[in-house]
Amino acid sequence: MAWEKGVQQARWLLLAVLALGVVAQVAEHVSASGSSVGYGELPGNLDIAGLSSDAGMKMWSRAAELEGVSLEDFLGRVFENKPMKGLSQVEPQELKFYLQNNYEDQENIFMVFRPERPSLTIEDYQFEWSSSNQRVLRDSNVNFTFVSETVDNIEAYNITFDLIFDDFVGITDLTVTAIPTFAGSENFENYSVTVPITAGGFVLYDPAVPFDGDNAVVTGADRNNQAPTYRVGTGPGGLINYGVYVQYLNGSTSNTTVVSFAPVEATVQQETSIVIYDSSTCSINGGIWEDSDSMTLDPACGYGFNENTDLFNVYFALQQQPERAGVVRLEFDWPDFEDGELYENFFELNVSTTSGPPELQPVLTDVTPRGPFLTTGGEAITFTGYNLRGADSYSFTVLTDSPWTDPNGTLGGNDDFQTIRFTTQPGTGQNYNWRVELISGENVVEAADNILPEFLFSYVGLPQLIAIIPDNTSVIEGGIVIQLIGEFPSFDPENTETDRVTFNDNP
Repeated sequence: MAWEKGVQQARWLLLAVLALGVVAQVAEHVSASGSSVGYGELPGNLDIAGLSSDAGMKMWSRAAELEGVSLEDFLGRVFENKPMKGLSQVEPQELKFYLQNNYEDQENIFMVFRPERPSLTIEDYQFEWSSSNQRVLRDSNVNFTFVSETVDNIEAYNITFDLIFDDFVGITDLTVTAIPTFAGSENFENYSVTVPITAGGFVLYDPAVPFDGDNAVVTGADRNNQAPTYRVGTGPGGLINYGVYVQYLNGSTSNTTVVSFAPVEATVQQETSIVIYDSSTCSINGGIWEDSDSMTLDPACGYGFNENTDLFNVYFALQQQPERAGVVRLEFDWPDFEDGELYENFFELNVSTTSGPPELQPVLTDVTPRGPFLTTGGEAITFTGYNLRGADSYSFTVLTDSPWTDPNGTLGGNDDFQTIRFTTQPGTGQNYNWRVELISGENVVEAADNILPEFLFSYVGLPQLIAIIPDNTSVIEGGIVIQLIGEFPSFDPENTETDRVTFNDNP
């Protein structure tokens, strides 16, 4: 009996040593993988005394029974490179990327899942997931596929999660949970993995205020951004305000960090000049956000950000020109983001005549020269504008005390801007109102005056030269000061671009 008892004790000791080896290997595997998911049924905190006790060995025996092998085989297994039970993340541990500028961005997360028992499959579990920030990643934009793989007679599953990002930039946590659904599963734990995600870049959103989570992103493709044509005669308008949100991969945002928009450059693509922007005088961050919840832009600057001096108040505005229709696209180049990275960097707006007459009203934007004009008439005056095509004839009328009309305007220009050239008639006086009309049969349409600064038609008499002092000189080298005496209406010697004196066509 003593011999049999000694053999039994030696067997228990050998099993205990094997079990401690298993515990050490399991602990090493868990530490290496960085995962908190392990063998839920293994008593990983047993020592030699615990393992050699009846209670300890019963726990290991139960684990071997669940695996369907003998206790010796179970404790003798080499666990290295075998998948841990439950759900574990392979890569990436943290997902960071910039939103692409073409349609949508698809990112992938890879995990490994091993069921609780060899007799179970992935079909015995229900997988659920939730995104902590639905504006960044909607739950409906998460899908997964799996492939079965057997390692040392242990079946596991490689799972690929496809994540579609097509909305706001920002930060979210994606939590994936495997829930057992087999009979008796109420005694088994759920397995969960959480992946931090940062979607970097910037977006414009509408409406600009208030930001309540229901705002629609307008940057990127397939947004179907629509705006009605800004119609002449409807008062000040055509200004569209958007909110701006910036997310950097280091975690900072435009709500936590003052962001400078000065380095941003914008390229405009449009068939017609729905917006105008003079890069020589305009700054991309030149807008001023008013207390009335609207942006103020310089007349020559059709778009711009306000400088981000106040956190949570970052905006972008676009000013339409009146009576324009078509698609305008703005593409932003932002040096703050890394070279070669793609982010959601463009904005498209379809401007259409959704209200009022379907025809676009003709608009005048400039006139040259601005005068004053000779009392004798016969000078050319040219108006620049758009929507001027299609008329049978064009007339220019000046509302003097005895109004006169030139009905023989000549059309020129291109598809974006057109010109109409007229000839002035004799007259006198200053600061007369005027009009340009497009005539098609009995239909007469007056062109809208959008010329800045305001243009009024004025006459001026011919210059009267009375004397030249000196009237001759023997000095041929030049350098002689000559004085002109007479009447020179509206002549400005300081304006050397338009007003100058020539002798035989030489200055």
